[in-house]
Amino acid sequence: MRQCERGAIAVTVVLLLPVFLVVLGLVADAGYLFIARRGVQVAADMGALAGVQALDLDLLATGEIHLIDSAAKQTALAYAQENLTVQLADITETNQASISVHVYNPGEGTVRHQQTGRLLVDPTVAVSISVPIRLHFTGWIWPEVTISARADASVMEREGF
Repeated sequence: MRQCERGAIAVTVVLLLPVFLVVLGLVADAGYLFIARRGVQVAADMGALAGVQALDLDLLATGEIHLIDSAAKQTALAYAQENLTVQLADITETNQASISVHVYNPGEGTVRHQQTGRLLVDPTVAVSISVPIRLHFTGWIWPEVTISARADASVMEREGF
């Protein structure tokens, strides 16, 4: 009986080894994507927070909160690009990233957010980033995955000041 069972474990290992390697590759690439997603979100957050600081100080002195459109866009874009480069330095080339910045100054009325459709009452900077990520182990299944993140930052008047 033992003679015919000889080599059964070797055959089982040879048959299951590719399955284990594919599962290991999926786990590694999933972790890689989680890290990349966190980095893209951090870059979007930092860009929005930096852009919202471009206040028109002359109008602020009169009590009106208003963002300088061009300065807010430039600042948000620069911070998003810089943070994206730092966050994804070991993961991917960031030169193919798509970054869009929108500045909203509602003034007396309300404005609709172009991407979400929600009503904005306060001056807001919205940053959207999309980055193509090439996978290492499962690239034959999904050669490229796009990671996207969006962040908004608003300036609100504080009560009591």
